[in-house]
Amino acid sequence: MYLQHVHVRNFRNLLDVQVTLQHGLNVLVGRNGIGKSNLLLALRHALGPAATFGESPPWPNEDDLYREPDGKTVSDTICVTLTFAGLSRDERSQFVDILDVGPDGELSVARVRYEAVWDKRRNRFRIERYGGPEGGNPTPIPHDLIQRLPLTFLPALRDAEAALSPGYRSRLARLLNEYAREHDITEERERIVEIFRRANQELAETGLVTGITNRLTRIASEIAGSDYSPVAVEAADPEFTRILQALRIVIPGNPVRELASGSLGYNNLLYIATVIAHLRQSPPEDTPILLIEEPEAHLHPQLAVHLGEYLSRTLVGMARPQVIVTTHSPTLVSRVHPNQITAMHARKDEAGRKRIVCSSLATLRLGDEETRQLRRFIDITRATLYFAKGLILVEGICEELLIPHLARPLGYDLAANHVSVLPLCGVSVRALRSILNEDGLAIRTAIVTDGDPRVHGSGWRNVTPRRMQNGQFEVAPRVKRLHRVCAGHPTIRVFSSDVTLEYDLAAAGEMNPFYMAACWEHYHPKGRTLKRRDVESAAPEDRALVVWRGICRAAHTASKAGFAHVLAEWLEEHSAVVASGEFAVPRYLREAFAWVCPNVWSNANSSPAVQ
Repeated sequence: MYLQHVHVRNFRNLLDVQVTLQHGLNVLVGRNGIGKSNLLLALRHALGPAATFGESPPWPNEDDLYREPDGKTVSDTICVTLTFAGLSRDERSQFVDILDVGPDGELSVARVRYEAVWDKRRNRFRIERYGGPEGGNPTPIPHDLIQRLPLTFLPALRDAEAALSPGYRSRLARLLNEYAREHDITEERERIVEIFRRANQELAETGLVTGITNRLTRIASEIAGSDYSPVAVEAADPEFTRILQALRIVIPGNPVRELASGSLGYNNLLYIATVIAHLRQSPPEDTPILLIEEPEAHLHPQLAVHLGEYLSRTLVGMARPQVIVTTHSPTLVSRVHPNQITAMHARKDEAGRKRIVCSSLATLRLGDEETRQLRRFIDITRATLYFAKGLILVEGICEELLIPHLARPLGYDLAANHVSVLPLCGVSVRALRSILNEDGLAIRTAIVTDGDPRVHGSGWRNVTPRRMQNGQFEVAPRVKRLHRVCAGHPTIRVFSSDVTLEYDLAAAGEMNPFYMAACWEHYHPKGRTLKRRDVESAAPEDRALVVWRGICRAAHTASKAGFAHVLAEWLEEHSAVVASGEFAVPRYLREAFAWVCPNVWSNANSSPAVQ
């Protein structure tokens, strides 16, 4: 049995949000303020204090009601519906009071409904939890049934050191206690108690403890008078539960053994490990759920990668506990299977109002080859697409280096608009169409590619891109296929150059070839394929060809990526030259910027960017 579906209505910024979850690991991704924490809080409200142990249960207040931009509330009722699926025969009999009809037409799912109605007269919420089919007489859920759904919440600003420290709230003590309860360790219990009883006796016989005890006894008896009670110094109360609460985790052999003086990141990992170990040995009739905000807290990238791989590898199938993680870490997400990802993003409804939606990539039913290509695409850096508002997919490092510096002077600050520029690196666009459409991540995406026409002519100094009869450059079959594949897609547009990035940059403005030749000379001073004088001596209509031939067609030891880096630095230092149009940006790039930044008023246009 696992939590399969969550439906939240009228809670904070979640007007009407539905989330489909998988058993095992679920990773919620999205930008700051999108509502990930609110979704976890809605879950905590729905199950309430009966399902929570050792934590302060949340209680809603009037500010938790969803409000429109004008400040008006839509409803005075917060609703959260939880649907549990995969019930065994025994679980169906145990949860019979809250069963409902599932997709198979049978009573095969269990539903928990939480309603909080704002009572204006009493100035507080009236809360009810009931289950079973909607409509008719609601069936109140007994506390013992809710307790079968234990919920553990690790907040983003969790104090791992405090949670693992000795005391009655110690996670380690709870783990040890649960293990002792599940296993017959009567002899070990007695042995542990005897160890501490003997330790207390031996401590009491030492000169240090005896001297301090006598001193405390003398002073306390003088102060308390007839109310005096004898005192002693002990390692721990020789009672099994108290002994467990006195134990602590240390790191033997480490220069810093105590967690209090150790690494925050490693303490965080130990805390997560302790909680998972504890929940894994929950009673078999329970369905434990673990909520973790930002598990990557204080972890360096390699450790975050390892954590992501561990969670993705071990929390699959019906593994317990079911874990729901929120994260901002592309490093961690890059190691998680796409089927375990749920993306939260904003989308405009028919009335143009922004609404929060959740897209589970598992529901897109990607094919095996699509999944393989997607996993290859989403490596450590490219996992940023999960958090982007816009994407520019490019062919390689040159475009990745140059595009941000070409866009910013025109008014398109890609970083400020949360637009990621990512190289495709040979991954098929077909594999990305499903996750980028409106049922997936719904990210505006510009695919920037070279036109790559065939060439003719002998020798690099005479080679020329082929043109069609109408005078336009040929379009490579690959680019034609790309346009066909993306035709009609709601979020993807293809923007192709006439020839290549270098040619189109040189052809975009009168001064561009001169600036590009100067940068090439600075980067490759001993090279002979392109000099500024070559541009000066060429006819104006041939200057773009001279630049293209010298950089892209000639045999030289220089790297196009190295040249792109030098040109990017020049563009950064001379952004005013781009903003003024003296160094012009090709039209296909300006159109791509306008597509991924639809709300930006650009210096390149006299009107807002075309949508």
